[in-house]
Amino acid sequence: MKKSELKEIIKEEFKRILKEQDPELSIGDRIEPELEPEPTPEPDKPESEIPEEQPLQNLSKLEAAQKIRDTKGKMFTVTFIKKSNGEKRTMNARLGVKAYLRGGVLPYDPNTKGLIPVYDIQAKDYRMINIQGIVNLKTGGIEYNVI
Repeated sequence: MKKSELKEIIKEEFKRILKEQDPELSIGDRIEPELEPEPTPEPDKPESEIPEEQPLQNLSKLEAAQKIRDTKGKMFTVTFIKKSNGEKRTMNARLGVKAYLRGGVLPYDPNTKGLIPVYDIQAKDYRMINIQGIVNLKTGGIEYNVI
C-alpha cells in the first residue's frame, strides 16, 4: 500500500468518526476550545488567617533513619553527606523497589555499616544512604532538620 493511499484511508476514517460525534462538523472546521472563566480573586485575608510557614522539625539521625524505614515504599527526599568522598548529596528515593534487581546478594549487611539501601528515582539505580551523614529529610510533606 502506498503512503498516499494510507493517508487517504486515515482521512476518510477521521471524517467518519468526526461525523459520528457531531454530524454538523466537517474536516475543515475549526473547533475552538471552551475557555474556563477567570477565577475571581479572593478578598484580602486578615493577617491572622494567613498560614505561617512551619519551622523545620528537628530529628536525631536514628529518628531520621526510622522515618525513612517507615515510608514503606513511598517517595522521600533526603540530603546527606556521602561516606566515600564527603560530598553533599540530595536524592529522591524509595524503599522496597525490587523491579530492577539483577539477582545475587550484598556481600555485607548495610545495617552494620550504618547504611540504608534505597532506589534513587532520578538515577534509576540503587544507592546507599549514610545514616550518620543525613542532614535533611522530607517525607509525607513534612521537612525535617536532622541534627
